[in-house]
Amino acid sequence: MRHNIDVPDLENILREVIETLGTRERRVTDKEGRPYSLRVRPYRTTENKIDGAVITLVDIDGEKKGDGVKTSRQTKDASSR
Repeated sequence: MRHNIDVPDLENILREVIETLGTRERRVTDKEGRPYSLRVRPYRTTENKIDGAVITLVDIDGEKKGDGVKTSRQTKDASSR
């Protein structure tokens, strides 16, 4: 599998999730610097057996830009008081 996301320890994360049955989440970026939320969880079959991992990527670039606007607005409001 080829991807444009910078996660140098992805194999270790996958192995850990499968071994511990836990979920891991972290912020990652692609090669152009755009941020994503990466979530990895175990894949369970209908027989409730672990058969790999599910990787979910959510583009949070808009969220980050929105946070910047909110912070800017809060700073402006605070300085107006």
